Amino acid sequence: MVMRAQGLKKSFGGQVVLDGVSMELRQGEVVLLRGNNGSGKTTLLNLLTGNLEPDAGAFQIFANGTERSFVFPAPWGHELNPYNRYTPERLAWQGIGRTWQEIRLFPAHTLAQNIALAKPGTMGENPFTVLAKWRKVERQTAAVADGAGKLLAQLGLAGRENSSADMISLGQSKRVGIARAVEAGARILFLDEPFGGLDAAGIQEVMGLLMALRRERGITLVIIEHVFNIPVVLEHATTVWTLRDGRLVVENPGEVARAGVGNVGGVEDEESEVRVLERLHEWLARLAGSADKVERRDLGGGARLSLVRRGPPSTPQPAFEIEDMVVRRGHRMVFGGGVEGDIAASGLSLSLTDGQLGLLEAPNGWGKTTLAEAVAGLLPVYGGRIRMDGRPIEGDPPWARIRRGLSVLKSRDQLFPNLTVDELLDLAGLDDPPEPVAVLRGRRLSSLSGGEKQRVSIACTMRGGGARVRLLDEPFGMLDAPAIARVQQQLEGDVNALTLILVPSGA
Repeated sequence: MVMRAQGLKKSFGGQVVLDGVSMELRQGEVVLLRGNNGSGKTTLLNLLTGNLEPDAGAFQIFANGTERSFVFPAPWGHELNPYNRYTPERLAWQGIGRTWQEIRLFPAHTLAQNIALAKPGTMGENPFTVLAKWRKVERQTAAVADGAGKLLAQLGLAGRENSSADMISLGQSKRVGIARAVEAGARILFLDEPFGGLDAAGIQEVMGLLMALRRERGITLVIIEHVFNIPVVLEHATTVWTLRDGRLVVENPGEVARAGVGNVGGVEDEESEVRVLERLHEWLARLAGSADKVERRDLGGGARLSLVRRGPPSTPQPAFEIEDMVVRRGHRMVFGGGVEGDIAASGLSLSLTDGQLGLLEAPNGWGKTTLAEAVAGLLPVYGGRIRMDGRPIEGDPPWARIRRGLSVLKSRDQLFPNLTVDELLDLAGLDDPPEPVAVLRGRRLSSLSGGEKQRVSIACTMRGGGARVRLLDEPFGMLDAPAIARVQQQLEGDVNALTLILVPSGA
């Protein structure tokens, strides 16, 4: 036994996310943690790694050979002792490590430096030791650097020790993140979508490396992964944790595989991502007349754009166009730049005309959210053009783009929790919302369920048909089948607008 949790609870704004989660984790296990969107997977990960504190429950860790117990809520005065505090640093000392969906390397450091700085208890951290025992510090520093090099070699990055962290591909960055967590002393490693943005070969390579760490170092793995990558994890998983209605159910990997990875039993009000994608392809084929009449374009990096037309264009000129767009997040290039492993060396390009409906499928980590934020004006564009009706808008502020008829729905909950539904509808200029949204008038947004919030967000984005160019990032998450059908019906009826829908791919 390396970890045990009993009755963990967590709520946000009165909404219960986890309601009495209990689990046991044994050394060398490979656990798949799954659940529908909004089920609380990341919340549970944050609780088990010290990034959030449970509202109630008990938690024990045995990972590094000693027992450490925490009870919530903590007794009065318990945290006066800093060693009693429930923090990521404290749990890291106990052998718990984590990787994140977002890459969190130090871009100006080399790969070896990114790993070496995670080594706990190095003498070089104390300036007095550096002065008094500088020879020992030098020897230890050399040994740590040598260990970092060996770990990089084990992860398939031999010879890249001195490469700058901002000049490597996404897959290589993910491997360095794993290596850094191991160097920090992780005996239990939690991985949040480690395969996001990787192609099939990259996924198999990283999975093989994780299995090698388990086999050679005895590391226990808990993996959250996108539904389309779950089959890869199931091939190696020893246990499946399924979050359902705020509780955790332990399942057998073989039974989960036979039932289908998109089947998270007991959740009837939300469509699985696999089924949603199947329905979207059926919808496009129906609009086009047949599947072979759907126009398809390869955008690189595993992304594909499918297009159908609902009426003749008013002009042959594209109503919305992206040409060689270059975007970065921090030091990491997402689109363009010609760096090894980038999605498009010359930048991202695509175009749609009036009346077209596009479905852009791409793996997690490809840059769907980055694309939406760059088009909305929330991220700067470092090269290329974004045009509406032939006019460049990449230099315009977000509000100017909205006035020109652009509307963007972001994939994550971006609503102001203290506003009421009426106030949000007023901000969007929507006087006559659809019936499923109208019945929510008078309620505060923080009191709405995930599906209700999504319905309000979509209604505001559609703006009663007032938007000419719509970009919807994963709009169908948290929606049931009837709600998805209503959105599709509204999109079908507005033949004068163009819509680009971004969804995770099944590749």
